[in-house]
Amino acid sequence: MEILLLYFLTLSLPFYGFSFINIGERPLLRPPWFFAGLLILVFFLGICIRKRKTNINVVGEAVLILNLIAVLSLVALFNAENPQFIDFFTKWAQLVFLSLLFFAISNSKTNKDELNTIFRIWICTAFFISLYAIYQSIGRNLNLQLPLLYLTQADHFFAVKMITGTYGGFIRCSSIFSEPSFIGSYLIAPILFLGISLAYKPAEFAIFRRSNLKWFIFFTMVCALLLSFSLAAYITLVMMCVFIFLHKKLRWKVLKIGLITLVTISFIILGLNCFKMNFLSGFSRVKHEYIRFIAKSVATGSIRQRLLHNLRAIKIWSDHPLLGVGINNVPYYHNTYSPPAWLEGDPIEEYGGGNMWAMALGEMGIVGFGGLALLWISALLKMRQYVRITRNNSNSSFLALVFYYVLLGEAINSLFSHQFIHIQRWFYLSLAVLVMFYINSVTNHNKSVIDSRQGK
Repeated sequence: MEILLLYFLTLSLPFYGFSFINIGERPLLRPPWFFAGLLILVFFLGICIRKRKTNINVVGEAVLILNLIAVLSLVALFNAENPQFIDFFTKWAQLVFLSLLFFAISNSKTNKDELNTIFRIWICTAFFISLYAIYQSIGRNLNLQLPLLYLTQADHFFAVKMITGTYGGFIRCSSIFSEPSFIGSYLIAPILFLGISLAYKPAEFAIFRRSNLKWFIFFTMVCALLLSFSLAAYITLVMMCVFIFLHKKLRWKVLKIGLITLVTISFIILGLNCFKMNFLSGFSRVKHEYIRFIAKSVATGSIRQRLLHNLRAIKIWSDHPLLGVGINNVPYYHNTYSPPAWLEGDPIEEYGGGNMWAMALGEMGIVGFGGLALLWISALLKMRQYVRITRNNSNSSFLALVFYYVLLGEAINSLFSHQFIHIQRWFYLSLAVLVMFYINSVTNHNKSVIDSRQGK
């Protein structure tokens, strides 16, 4: 039951913008949260009925510390009004929920085949979402009759609002997500996972037997990410390629994969141009945004909004440095911030966040920022430790290495998108700790086998 729910959670993860039930414009019962809730329930039943032991490592301890700090930020609401308390407890409840999900996933009893199934569902889901993104991009840019599916219509059973952008005459794709940057954020981790799998070629965690199929899925996901024109995803992926290239064992294999990818993508771009889809014109966004930023004339667009959110959070933190203004209370200080002259233009959006670090700083102060940094640094350092100690086991070494880079990619991408309570980010964090515990069990089993053979 537990592993089945974990499969469904993995499948439903990118559908966080949808809901089974909607009251007006307020979504209820989002698919990943629904399956996460069931998984937590099964986890607690296991503790209460079967007296199941809960494993907590240094990353789990950091999760508990972050929750404690979040409660401490309640001090900032000493003279607050009722709506502020309601907003605080709304987001705090989500943090507690995700923390429970972290322990439920990381303590799941999984074997090699079940882990492989989780990875396979994850990659296949990303593949079909990428296929839809490519279909969507072609349909919109060529004005086909079916550029959208009912799945993305807001007046149907599933509901999600969609935002698309046009750059240089090319319409960006968003697939099932509410805006193009979200699909870019989602695809980074599966691209890293499959790319490193192609370079490392693990025996037990190959996911798919045929190498050609893995290449096809890899190229499909890369194409979808390119068609999203998400600058945050571009920057993250380029930085990750640099970090992976620095790894001696993967350096030349990654270079080979990179060259093959560039050649393949070049042919795809030529094919798009043959169908009068001026894909390259979309890159005018990069040049356009760069010139506007250097000239300090960023008056519109998502980059300006993100800068404003970050600067607003930092300004609020400077006025409340220790514990911030309380979780989910930054919008109440919306009118206290005036943007610099070079960012004047459209009004700043009241809700939203530039990146999870700035929002954590404004909401929980330097103490909360430190707690969040402790969580991610401890996860990265712990996974780095597993990379070192598993060098003699190729399969365990692959798991440690790939999730080290997945976590690093999420940490970099967090500079551009999603708050610290986003379920996608916590899922990867939880899955990484699950991998740590799996490696521990494999190592202990191998050690016991060796000891028994030696008559110890």
